[in-house]
Amino acid sequence: MNTSELSSEWAFDLHLNLDRTQIQPIGEVGTKKRTIVPISGGRFEGPTMKGLVLPGGADWVSINPDGNFEIDVRLTLKTAENELIYTSYQGVFWADEPSLRKYYKGELLNENQCYIRTVLKFETSSSRLSRLNQRLFIGKGSQSPSGVKYAIFEVQ
Repeated sequence: MNTSELSSEWAFDLHLNLDRTQIQPIGEVGTKKRTIVPISGGRFEGPTMKGLVLPGGADWVSINPDGNFEIDVRLTLKTAENELIYTSYQGVFWADEPSLRKYYKGELLNENQCYIRTVLKFETSSSRLSRLNQRLFIGKGSQSPSGVKYAIFEVQ
C-alpha cells in the first residue's frame, strides 16, 4: 500500500431520530451558540452487526458565527445480540448561505446542499466486536425526515 493513500471500507448505515421538540438552546458561549439536540432513538445495520440506537444520546452542537455547526455526539448502540456499544463522534455540518437559509426555515437539505462529515470512535466489551475498539471510523451524513443518516466507513 502506498503510504500517501488512505482507504476505507463501508461498515454500516446509521439512522438517528432527533427529538426537535426537546432542543435545549444554551445560548452564546464565547463566539459560538451552544445547543443540545436530544437523540430519541434510531437504528443501524451492516454486514456484521445491526440493532438500535438507544434513547438518551445527544448532539452538543456549537453553531459558528457563519451559521454552520460543529457536531459533538454521544450515544449508545445496542446490537441484535444485546451487545452495547458506546459511540462518540465529532464533525462538521456545513452549507452555503442560501442552503443555510433553507435549513433554518425547516427545509431538508440534500447531499449536494450540505456537507456532513464525522470521525467516530466506539467502545464495547463485546469480544465479538472488539475490533471496533481498535479502529477509527468516518461518517458521511445527510439529513432525513426523522433526523440524520450516516454511511459509516472503517478507515483501513
